[in-house]
Amino acid sequence: MLIQHLKDEIKNEIQTDVENCFDELGNSLEKEGYVVDAVYREFEVDLLPKKVAVEINSELTLTKTNESFRYENFTVVVPSRIYEQAIVVQEIISQEAKYCNFEFLGFMLLYPEFHINKFLTTDSITIYTIKHQDSEDKFRFAIRGCVIPPL
Repeated sequence: MLIQHLKDEIKNEIQTDVENCFDELGNSLEKEGYVVDAVYREFEVDLLPKKVAVEINSELTLTKTNESFRYENFTVVVPSRIYEQAIVVQEIISQEAKYCNFEFLGFMLLYPEFHINKFLTTDSITIYTIKHQDSEDKFRFAIRGCVIPPL
């Protein structure tokens, strides 16, 4: 559920940029003397290990000196560790829900590519910051404290 939420958030954030980029591509090609027939439909965001893929459902037909070239469905790949961080977030949430705790030091020993910082507020909220060592990407989220039931 978290990964789908992140995909939706990224899609909402970049929607205008993707449309503008596609329009600018057509304008740039027209300046180079091509007759451009561009059809933009939609795009999807996919979170994958080590990358974010943006798949643009579109058609681009270029004509110049009686030659035509047709291109469909562009994919843009951006290096990112957000997928790996989302998996760690899901594990933290799962252990916090089950045990009211996440042993982040032990986790970092097993997975040294992640640096996890845990901050407890005075009102029983835990703020986690996950940083991937290679990319320096950070993911910060908060969890409300839970009550451990009596034995």
